[in-house]
Amino acid sequence: ALHGDLGRSFWSNRPVFQEIIDQIPFTLELAVASLLIATVCGLTTGIIAALNHNRFLDNAAMFLAIMGVSMPNFWLGLILILVFCLNLGWFPIAQSVGLPALVL
Repeated sequence: ALHGDLGRSFWSNRPVFQEIIDQIPFTLELAVASLLIATVCGLTTGIIAALNHNRFLDNAAMFLAIMGVSMPNFWLGLILILVFCLNLGWFPIAQSVGLPALVL
């Protein structure tokens, strides 16, 4: 690994470095989409909370923010998948193409 040779993949028998390079576009797409979604949701929630200072919406936004920061990411992800994919059926469970696949 120190020489840049990560070996061969057990799954595809291709160089691991090539496997990593092949997945970079998917990683960048997911990173940009998550940044945009988080920015829009955060700014919207912050503006609503600021316009409703010390009212119900402000307290609800604060509660959601504290819950979001306090929960481990893997646990929150599982809960979101259970609610929005399995129970409500709004998003695909396992898909990598299209906007609905980027949400969760």
